[in-house]
Amino acid sequence: MKSSITNHQLIKWIIPGFLLLCAFTFLGTVFGQVGSFFGLVPSPKELLITAETDDLVAEAIFRDFWESHGFLIASMEISFNERSEQRDDLNLSWEERSDEWFLVPRRPEITLTGTVELMTDLLETLGYTSEVFIDNYSVFVKVFKKIEELDEHVMIHQSKFVHVNPTSAFLPEMVAEGGEGEQIIVDTFSQPLLAIVIDDWGYASIAAQPLLQFPFPLTMAIIPHLSHSFEYARQGAVFGHEIILHQPMEAVNSGIDLGEGALYTFMDETEVREQLMRNVQHLPMISGVNNHMGSKATSDRRLMKDVLTVLKELELFFLDSYTIATSVVAEVAEEVGLPYAVNRLFIDNENEEEYIKEQIRRGIALAQKNGSAIMIGHVRPATARALWDSLPEIIESGVKIVPVSELLKYPQQRELDYQEAYRQTKEVEL
Repeated sequence: MKSSITNHQLIKWIIPGFLLLCAFTFLGTVFGQVGSFFGLVPSPKELLITAETDDLVAEAIFRDFWESHGFLIASMEISFNERSEQRDDLNLSWEERSDEWFLVPRRPEITLTGTVELMTDLLETLGYTSEVFIDNYSVFVKVFKKIEELDEHVMIHQSKFVHVNPTSAFLPEMVAEGGEGEQIIVDTFSQPLLAIVIDDWGYASIAAQPLLQFPFPLTMAIIPHLSHSFEYARQGAVFGHEIILHQPMEAVNSGIDLGEGALYTFMDETEVREQLMRNVQHLPMISGVNNHMGSKATSDRRLMKDVLTVLKELELFFLDSYTIATSVVAEVAEEVGLPYAVNRLFIDNENEEEYIKEQIRRGIALAQKNGSAIMIGHVRPATARALWDSLPEIIESGVKIVPVSELLKYPQQRELDYQEAYRQTKEVEL
């Protein structure tokens, strides 16, 4: 005889069973909480991992490490992230620190990646484990601390170290030294700006490589049609420096040989255009032009109008090297409608390192006084050494090094005329 269960009987069994299950679940929860309160039933342990000491240790380790290995610390940013995890019978909570360091090498031969292994060895001797990731000019380091209760490691600190170079994103903030060694954060939007132009690229020079490796953006002014002109322009662009044409132009001393590609006051409009086009085609990566020599040419209104008209068509700016006080470049640029800039200071009229460093200080002072300044040096060993030796002072000053294209004047927006600019360079007192 077959037995059958009706829907009515099934419902009669299911409902009491469900209610009984709910009751047991409720009682279990209540007794569990009560038991936990009285210590009868174990509850998950709360484990707070305090990493403040570790953070201070890590910061001190990194600061001392990079400074002892030839780096200047230009800037550092810190952020914190609250973390928590459930691990078996442990509730873990900790504060994870992230920081970003901007490091400036003191010498051209110093590299970030070349010292990473030494840093990980140091962390290991202090009881930390670490993971390192290298990406171009940046090194990422994760620091782990062993948690004895878990017998495993938890990440408590991560750092990013940026090797400052011309292609770096702009520094979010710079640190300047105040009174009695106090560190002052400089607002980047009011930060004084300084452009460093290096003239006369194109000849073979032992100063070329140190200048190419300079960690802040230079503006490289390249003489056309020389044996190394194109290669230096190519390398400079790869390193992230700004490339401009160093246009040979007629000087008051007519006996100076300006070489191929020069512009003279006797040239007509067509000759000027053709010569400029040949020079620009030789260095197609340029963003602007400045004058090589040119004391006579930049004082000639007719010639400069022809020159600047062509540059406007090519969407290039003009930097007046300002080799003579009678220059008409600013006036003609205003008339033509061409973006332009003006040099404020030559830093290596004397080829002596201490003199050049003093001129660099003068350029920094000009930028601090006026908000911006442009100074010009040349591809020389003494100039390269002086620039590298001046890095600590540049960083401490809070001045930001920028390409000259960031300091252009636009028609109807002149801030200073030439005579005023000349007067201010004489008045700066250090």
